[in-house]
Amino acid sequence: MATGGDVPESLLAARRTLDEFGEVRIVQDWHRGEEGWRLRVDLTPGDLGTKFPIPPTTPWYVLAEPNYPAGLIGIWPAADGGITETFWHQMPNTVPLPGRPYRGGKLCVATDSESNLRTSKEVEPRSAEDRLAWHVRRAGGWLRQASHGTLVVDGEWFELPFYHRSAARLVAFREGPETLAQWAQTRITSGHAEVLKLPTGHDVVASFRSLGREELVRLSWGQAIVGRRQPSAMWVRFPDVVALSPYQAPRTWGELRAVARGQGVDLDRLMRDGTHRFHDHDTHLMLVGFPVPEKVREPARQMHWQAIELPRLERRPMSGSPRTAEGWWQTSRTGTLADREALNWAPSENWHPDQLATRGRLDRDLTEQRVVVIGAGALGSPIGELLVRAGVTDITVVDPERLVAGNLVRHTLTMSDLGSFKAESLAERLSALSPNVRASAVNAGFPTQDGADQYRAADLVIDTTGEYAVLKAITAFPWDGEPTFASFSLSMHAKRLFAFVAKGSGFSVANFDLAYQPFGQEEFDRDEERPWEGIGCFHPVFPARADEVWLMASAAVSLLDDQWPIASGSCGFYVFERDEDEAGRFTGLRKTAP
Repeated sequence: MATGGDVPESLLAARRTLDEFGEVRIVQDWHRGEEGWRLRVDLTPGDLGTKFPIPPTTPWYVLAEPNYPAGLIGIWPAADGGITETFWHQMPNTVPLPGRPYRGGKLCVATDSESNLRTSKEVEPRSAEDRLAWHVRRAGGWLRQASHGTLVVDGEWFELPFYHRSAARLVAFREGPETLAQWAQTRITSGHAEVLKLPTGHDVVASFRSLGREELVRLSWGQAIVGRRQPSAMWVRFPDVVALSPYQAPRTWGELRAVARGQGVDLDRLMRDGTHRFHDHDTHLMLVGFPVPEKVREPARQMHWQAIELPRLERRPMSGSPRTAEGWWQTSRTGTLADREALNWAPSENWHPDQLATRGRLDRDLTEQRVVVIGAGALGSPIGELLVRAGVTDITVVDPERLVAGNLVRHTLTMSDLGSFKAESLAERLSALSPNVRASAVNAGFPTQDGADQYRAADLVIDTTGEYAVLKAITAFPWDGEPTFASFSLSMHAKRLFAFVAKGSGFSVANFDLAYQPFGQEEFDRDEERPWEGIGCFHPVFPARADEVWLMASAAVSLLDDQWPIASGSCGFYVFERDEDEAGRFTGLRKTAP
């Protein structure tokens, strides 16, 4: 036990501030334990409600790290006399932690220190005097809101309960508004699912079928989702979030059955019919699904699937039971799937494009376009990668050349691709960037009969070759509908990006000539000698580093996003230029035209 003199001054300062807070009583001063410093307090918040009964006084442990005021702060219910329920914004609170005087239900009252920051107004104070007291005051507010049932309010971002993940395998699915509409068209609430094991070890749900093998929903994955078919998985659909009141994920089969009864789901019957072929000494999954909204009390937006790794079911029915679905079920119901047995929840993630793009994506309409990139070189390869990373899922790459060592200084491909067609290797790379991408390649110059169908179906055609002959070929090609055309090219050393964007039934090289001519003449008059590559015949190459080219590729993608959607019949010419100071040092990028 630490004495008063052993306690750091920072923690003593925090304690003095707590003494001034009327809703807190310090029961036991700072103690040094294996997990850091802990303080035993009683919280007595006023104005408690009756929605969920909270005692007027509840005991808590406040934990601080040795480097306080830095580090994490935790507020945990005491094992002796603390609250036992699990609410929203709380870790599972079912059992005391081994060797600790508190339960596992840590409150989620932190903001930026635990990556929970929503707005800059929620930033935690950093001083020793104020930081811990700020956490404890928020804990008192949490108790008050919990008692009134207002820990979540309409319009807040929806959060799932915390499912205790004891299984190591990660299970991915792809659910959004479009598949929710498919689920709404069937009353079937259980069946079997096809699951693939990726080379990475992840399990991916490919489709859902009824017990009669009728396909109900097939998840639309990209080319990278290929793998070994796993043993059949079972799925069960619930009408609402699978949680015990107030908001605790079930931990045992008995608790899951209780949730099912509360929602009118006959779980035993569904599992009897769905698992009777699983007595094969193999490991199977059970997918528990329910609709979820994007925000609290808004209409459901997608299905969520939480996976359970089933135990290996009995190989023989118990004595006297027939080898039927009922016989097998009675054996498991009193054995491996008895009420007392723990649920083996597996980490489950939604890999739908809407979910993966929350960190940043292009305009939604732009990401839904069928894109053709002509030219898989230094500029085309980063433009293609930036488009895919920002949400584009349908892309065709066109280029007749093979990758050579000299390309590596600024190409997104690597040494393992040397000698291969740029288009084919780039398409493979783009497919590997996202589970939702379908990328194809045309290993020929534009146009070619091999890619005619992809060309005609394109919504967005991007030329990055910098070749006038390609622009003339784009003008002459018989396009379907009114695609958007974008031509991106660079000046020497990538000092400038020339961008021409138009939409119509065809591309007009005449309009491009009119806009580009003064800049092209300026580049011609400069008459700068290019560096050469190799020994013998002079082989000039375009001089520009990867960072210079990729900067312009970023500008090109940003321009498309800002200008989207392009009005029919319109065209625009834009010039972006590197800014440099008198010493030639980079200072930024600016648009110089129009």
